Amino acid sequence: MTDQKLFLRWLGPILDCSGYAAACRGYLQAAETVGITIQARDRSRSTNLYGKGIDKSIIDLHERLSKNIVPADCITVQHTVADTFFKDRRSKRPVGYTIFEMPRVPHLWVPFCNDMSEIWTGSQYSKDSFVNSGVKVPVHVLPHAIDVEKFDKAEPWTIKNRRGFAFISIFDFTSRKAWQDLLRAYWTAFDEEDDVCLILKVFFGDFSDAARGDIIRRIATYRDSLNISKPAPILLYGHDVDSDAMPGLYKAADCYVGISREGFGLSYAEAMAAGIACIGPEVGGTRQYMNEENSYLVDYIGDEPISADMVRLNPCFEGLTWAKHSWEHLAVIMKQVVVDKLQREAVALKGQEFIRKNLTFEAIGQRISLLAVRPS
Repeated sequence: MTDQKLFLRWLGPILDCSGYAAACRGYLQAAETVGITIQARDRSRSTNLYGKGIDKSIIDLHERLSKNIVPADCITVQHTVADTFFKDRRSKRPVGYTIFEMPRVPHLWVPFCNDMSEIWTGSQYSKDSFVNSGVKVPVHVLPHAIDVEKFDKAEPWTIKNRRGFAFISIFDFTSRKAWQDLLRAYWTAFDEEDDVCLILKVFFGDFSDAARGDIIRRIATYRDSLNISKPAPILLYGHDVDSDAMPGLYKAADCYVGISREGFGLSYAEAMAAGIACIGPEVGGTRQYMNEENSYLVDYIGDEPISADMVRLNPCFEGLTWAKHSWEHLAVIMKQVVVDKLQREAVALKGQEFIRKNLTFEAIGQRISLLAVRPS
């Protein structure tokens, strides 16, 4: 580490509840923790999510860091999707922070990335996707930062209609999150007679009543297509939740579960920080912190073309593939986690210890410092 005074300007989505925004705020707090003078400027783009999940601590963070004075030519990080990077001729090192959850990034992204001096991204898996797609500038791994103290202080929510064992999964309700395979595994492993429930904290587009109703209909339609007559219950929570309240929601469950495609997978890491067991995919950005000892890994069975609905949402994703994981193996693991409490608790403890050692504000702040002082 160097005694050199470090300055950063960080342009990112500070004031919405997207995954990009949560990661952005973690980096800001990590940099501040290790004494970097960091100027934050909000560049939120998710208009439907703007101001959602924002509590006083976030507003205070933005207010405080937006007032910092940094040199005009200091390192500037553009924290956004790659095709919105712009050439910043003031900065001596324009850095693009972005992330991706598939083996290759869209062709459209590559020239935008190569206009930066370097790329920072959340996992080795994401780094490989950029490098394998023709990004020539240096690509460095910077994992997300977790506010472990917030998890220490949180009290579990009281969940209405909670059963004896509760799984939880948190995501935006798109096919990238593999929600159909998740529900198929859950309903295969359990039925209405089992003392088990699945809490879904999900949204699609926004947090309106109409959006929640649409999610409920899609779940019911899929359930009927599988001819599930006695389904184990799903408790759906589709409202926005203040950031400071989320740790208590994780702690209300016994196990986090998902096989989504992730460039990092912040919700998995947060669940581990909360001290609950975590089931996740064998392949993807979650492997930055999940392994065979500190979590339960679902078998990877190959890559497949991404879904048509994802192409409609993101036309530049045409022709890309993503990882496919075994819903059958997921069903087996879900049963195992419920039955074997001793193993579940041991795995959860190892996961929590890993997060507390490697993904704290202090740990990630030190990584930011090292990236800031190294040649690009």
